Amino acid sequence: MSLKIGTVSKLTGFSASGIRYYEERGIVTPSHGRDGTYRSFDLPDVSRLLECRNYRECGCDTEEIAGLVSDGTRDDVMAALESCEARAREEVERAQRLEAFLAHRTAVMREIVGGNLAPRVARSPATYWAPLWMPGSCDGVEPRIPTGEEGFPIPYADSSLLLDEECFDAASSLVGVSVGYAVARAYVTAAPRADDVVFLPAARCVRAPLRVGDDFSPCAEDVTAVRAFLRAERLAVAGRAFTHRVCTVYGEHGLRFDEMWVPVRPTAADAC
Repeated sequence: MSLKIGTVSKLTGFSASGIRYYEERGIVTPSHGRDGTYRSFDLPDVSRLLECRNYRECGCDTEEIAGLVSDGTRDDVMAALESCEARAREEVERAQRLEAFLAHRTAVMREIVGGNLAPRVARSPATYWAPLWMPGSCDGVEPRIPTGEEGFPIPYADSSLLLDEECFDAASSLVGVSVGYAVARAYVTAAPRADDVVFLPAARCVRAPLRVGDDFSPCAEDVTAVRAFLRAERLAVAGRAFTHRVCTVYGEHGLRFDEMWVPVRPTAADAC
């Protein structure tokens, strides 16, 4: 049976240039017409090309495919399939992490859009935090953003504030706020390696949205709402609070929203 390259392209899903690549590798051997200008393929060529496509869709690269279809042994095929399986498993795990991250961020945005901004008690995620360079502060901090290779992969890592306990005292002004970069432990495979990384363990917290200004200053109104909630629930701050940027809505004058976690414990009177 004589098949032209256009027909073979339709039968296999390969472009003409893709078919010529496998021809150059000796995987298909079409006969040629006058002056070598026309290629004529048969069904075994189509079968080999479909096998190549099968391997490609499994995740093999072109070099692997060429070796398997030209002279691969059973052991070669087994090794290639195991490698493809491992890569597919890694992709599934990455997709599941991203889905979980997006589901959480979407839920927080749904609360923000719906005006559900009241503080509540929840358990914070274990988080790694590193300081970022800011003009006139953070001596010794290099002006750069930590990379994924250092344990802060985007999109999971993002801008963050670290707030001292005094920020939530009734008579305190908003001092002791540090600008940094944070990532939840659930989204990294190993602890970040930077020397100045702070580990913030999972804890019982007051969770609340926090609007953040262009100068990274927390919205005083949102902090005041947390102070009021602490008094009403008879809770005391039990450590440094941290935030994680949810989004910046640029259509609303660059309005940034963070998710804030304030570690808490019962007040001394309630603990007795």
